[in-house]
Amino acid sequence: MDRQTSIEVHSRYCANRNLWVAFAFVAFCLMEAILSWRSLGKEQSEQPVGIILLGHGVAIAVLAQLLVVFKCLRERIVLSLGIVRLAEGLFGGLAPGWVSPVAVTLRPANLALWVLAGIISLTMLVSAARARAEMTG
Repeated sequence: MDRQTSIEVHSRYCANRNLWVAFAFVAFCLMEAILSWRSLGKEQSEQPVGIILLGHGVAIAVLAQLLVVFKCLRERIVLSLGIVRLAEGLFGGLAPGWVSPVAVTLRPANLALWVLAGIISLTMLVSAARARAEMTG
């Protein structure tokens, strides 16, 4: 994607200006916060390595592509948190004996990070709502 196309895509889908994209950010962070909250106090379940590689790997690749397209700091913070959390899940699934003891202690921190990402996403939703109100009114 050349620079001009990247600028056009960002200006069209910027979460600070596009209400639906901002809502998608909020929904994503809310879902992750709920999943992080539900995992507190539970043991890490084992999943097939193929599913972990495919699911987490594809999701990391998609978020990395979005990280290139979105230019705003708040968008990049939320996407980076998603990539870090998915990478942790990827490594935890590939080496559960090595990562599992550390992952259990990091669960409250994961929840706190997703709550922070949710708050950041809510600020993008407010910015998008204000931008839409200014355009219509």
